[in-house]
Amino acid sequence: MFKTSKGSASHENVKQIIERGLHFHRQGHLDDAEAIYQKVLDLDPNQPDALHFLGVLIHARGNSNASINLISKAISIKAKYPEAYCNLGVSLEALNRLPEAITAYEKAIKINPHYMEAYFNLGNLHIKLDQPDAAIVNYQNALAINSNNAEIHINLGNAWSAKGDHSKAIASYKSALNIDPSSAEAYVNLGNALKLSGDLTNAIYSFKRALQLQPHLGEVHIKIGKIFSDKNDPKAAIKCFKDGIRLLPENSDAYLILGRELAKLGDLQSAAESIKRSLTIDPNLEVGYYEYFRLAAVSTSDPILNQARKLIKSAKISTAGKMYLNFALGTAELNLGRDDKGMAHLIKANAIRKKFLQYDFRNDEKLFKSIKNFFRDTTLSKLNIKTEKPDAIPIFIFGMPGTRAALLEQIISFHPKIYSGGDLNFLREAIDQTAWETEEDKARVYEDIRLSYLQKLSSISSSSIVTDTTALNFKWAGFIMEAIPEAKILHIRKCPAAVCWSAFKSFFAADGLSFSFDLEDIGKYYALYHDIMKFWQENYPEKIFDIDDESLNEKFFENTKGLMQFLELNEDSKDINFHEIGVSQAIELQELGESKIPQNISNDWKKYKKWLSPMLNILDNMKIEYSSN
Repeated sequence: MFKTSKGSASHENVKQIIERGLHFHRQGHLDDAEAIYQKVLDLDPNQPDALHFLGVLIHARGNSNASINLISKAISIKAKYPEAYCNLGVSLEALNRLPEAITAYEKAIKINPHYMEAYFNLGNLHIKLDQPDAAIVNYQNALAINSNNAEIHINLGNAWSAKGDHSKAIASYKSALNIDPSSAEAYVNLGNALKLSGDLTNAIYSFKRALQLQPHLGEVHIKIGKIFSDKNDPKAAIKCFKDGIRLLPENSDAYLILGRELAKLGDLQSAAESIKRSLTIDPNLEVGYYEYFRLAAVSTSDPILNQARKLIKSAKISTAGKMYLNFALGTAELNLGRDDKGMAHLIKANAIRKKFLQYDFRNDEKLFKSIKNFFRDTTLSKLNIKTEKPDAIPIFIFGMPGTRAALLEQIISFHPKIYSGGDLNFLREAIDQTAWETEEDKARVYEDIRLSYLQKLSSISSSSIVTDTTALNFKWAGFIMEAIPEAKILHIRKCPAAVCWSAFKSFFAADGLSFSFDLEDIGKYYALYHDIMKFWQENYPEKIFDIDDESLNEKFFENTKGLMQFLELNEDSKDINFHEIGVSQAIELQELGESKIPQNISNDWKKYKKWLSPMLNILDNMKIEYSSN
């Protein structure tokens, strides 16, 4: 916005000439405008408006230094010139002279406390400086002057989002849309805030409204795909990622996540190809190498392998990058039969991760002790908690990380009543919201957990049964059985040495799995798991259905009667013929592309026994029989 000075010009014709220059300036005819401003300055080199507007024009041409000189000269001649101070701030900001820019905007506001644009610019600058509180104050001041400005409402929403106050951000974006219903930007930002608040359904709706307004927003297709991925709906996610890639063919992130979703459906070849494409676009995408080598049948001539070997030697690589690449190359070298090199990489990767996480086993030891103490005097169904029939009944599938919970989930989810929920954080979140360790009223704890968990569960699907495969839910099993007695629990057991080895060779990003990056910690954590599962079985007999991980093969499908009866789905079992559903494809998902179901996967650890002694010694000391034979 360009404004003329309110002061009188020395000659009336000068004012008229400047107005004509401003007309050209606003129309984008910068050459004509510049010629006119220069003409005025030829007549009067100290004409403040001409100096100011020429400075604004020069800034638009990319010469902010010259702009600052011109506008500063205008201010030296005309001290009370808020518009000049505001535009001086813009030029200073362009040169990253941010403290000076703040001073310029503040001087503009001091001269004119009702200067909306100065408040707006100052708010934007505070956002750039990661100062959302100061930004909010300035945006609110701007809206007090003009509440009918959609852009200010959008930016205020961004500031609330930066503070993590998603409800206020949502309100701001909705205010913007009330003013300008055609704002795709407002719909996109609203979708982001809704997603962060956990309202995935309305987030998808908001993103789709943005696409109706601007169909070529490839990034929005990708955002929707990520939500479907979070909802464990790989088919819908894949379509969205492909739509996004069609518009943004060089988006490496989209190819990476597309690969993950294809893997969920068992299309491992396409998954590997998609991740390979991601790494071709961005060779520095360290996390992608690990995922690629888990899926691809790697050969010594694979260009991605050579690319990873070269990248790990780079001096520019971050500590996190070294961790990802060591996990990746460890996986690749083991698959190629180079055990010494593979183990060296895995040991380095795990050491980096453990150092970063600062894991202390004593914290888990204390937690497990607290859980057992909480349930010492509790007998199932003794407490009279308030219950209403849930919209969705959960099936919890858990065990030590490294068991094939996702495979079992995929198998039982062929039942028409069951929806695959995948890994859900709902139970941990519900428990964390209570003060269970100090609360004397246990019934209240269970009621709060029940309400929170079931509400979130019903928000992700309208199905009557939803699976939850969060591995570490085993430690919360007592809370499940007390708070949600309708729930079904499937516990996957696996050879101790095999499951501990599986944990060590895998990279887990999820919270709560910090124990998996050190062999001794893994052994000690397994002992905690072993002990608490024994505790649950003794205190809640017949409430947990055990399944051996090795039984998840072709023969598993010959007799599912016991499982269906436990899940109370036996009346509907006639709807399923497991031999006709392509289960072998589901099993391939967990076996890194092998077309045949391996029959002795629990003995794989024996090839690496000489490296695993720290873990095996712990199991020996705990008198845990760790071999499957």
